[in-house]
Amino acid sequence: MSSFETLVSSLLVWIATNSSYDTSNIQHPEIQLLTPEEITAEYYGDMLAYMPEDGIDPRIKALYAPNDGESGTIYLRFTESFAEIEEDIESQEILLHELVHHVQWQTGAALNWECKNEGELEAYALGAEFLRQHSHQDYLLSRRAWAQIYSKC
Repeated sequence: MSSFETLVSSLLVWIATNSSYDTSNIQHPEIQLLTPEEITAEYYGDMLAYMPEDGIDPRIKALYAPNDGESGTIYLRFTESFAEIEEDIESQEILLHELVHHVQWQTGAALNWECKNEGELEAYALGAEFLRQHSHQDYLLSRRAWAQIYSKC
């Protein structure tokens, strides 16, 4: 198991410890690193008319696609390597956020939602708790407000 796979496993254990989810049988999602242009294109794939003119939406740091790959795919906006994520707590929180979505879908919790955005509140809250437990100041100003905005159906 690579050190990055070990990180993913430890984040899944963290999710189980800090939520009501049982992650013991959750398969790892596929994880792909994309450039800012690639992740923007992935996000706006069905809405090309709304894509920024320069092809980059700086707000998009990661995406979870439950139907891509064998058990879902996480797309991360990083241009370096997986090692960059292993060394940076903020990057780990971004990965954790998407892993929360992966767990929500893999456990069937998402099947009861009115829309796919409902999982955002929990993902943002767990991300804040992850940063708090690592004594790291939250880099996302107004996290609760953003969580409310992004969780609307």
